[in-house]
Amino acid sequence: MMWQMWTAFGIALGFVADIAFYFVPDRPGITGLNWRLMLGSAGVPAFFLMAQVYLCPESPRWYMSKNRYPEAYDSLRRLRHHPLQAARDLYYIHVQLEAEKEVEKKSGNRFLELFTYPRNRRATLGSFIVMFMQQFCGVNVIAYYSSSIFSQSGFGDIQAIGASLGFGLINFFFALPAVFLIDKFGRRGLLLTTFPVMSLCLLLSKFIHSFVLDISLTIYIQLDSPCELTRRYTNQQMY
Repeated sequence: MMWQMWTAFGIALGFVADIAFYFVPDRPGITGLNWRLMLGSAGVPAFFLMAQVYLCPESPRWYMSKNRYPEAYDSLRRLRHHPLQAARDLYYIHVQLEAEKEVEKKSGNRFLELFTYPRNRRATLGSFIVMFMQQFCGVNVIAYYSSSIFSQSGFGDIQAIGASLGFGLINFFFALPAVFLIDKFGRRGLLLTTFPVMSLCLLLSKFIHSFVLDISLTIYIQLDSPCELTRRYTNQQMY
């Protein structure tokens, strides 16, 4: 569930960078320095994330699959509070790997089993539909082109970027209610509630401009975050 919430937070930070660099003037020999800084700012958090990858311990399960148990234990000790917990999980992973080997001996092609077993086929079909609708609902297009959409509806350049920042903040903050409501009302209920209203607001955004466009987009984004979070969580739980 945290995936959608922090993805929306990153989008909002991107719009903050847009506003921060909008008024940067050009330098001699450099045209469009402001938009270059806007694009380059995305590399700063990516650089810190890349640097932290080298600090992460290797997967204990991967070590054990290569029969490198001492390295797996050392890795688990870095991930657990106490050596006893590391030893316990080392045994759990070992038993799981042995059980998987036995299953693999009796099973056929794993990819074909997604469709040949009714239970797997239903879960596969459901996940395909959920993931397709997740991308087809239009939020990515609005996120990428929100400033252009607001500009074409009558906003000035800086006002359009400010409206895009509002878009990003709404998308982030309205993910919070879904975190608390998903277990209370269920995933199916949230999906059936948010999808139809999102579709209506997206339709209004297509044919209507100015004030109604702003209202419809605002409602759309408010519903997208809980809907997106629910879709991701549902897809994870199908298997």
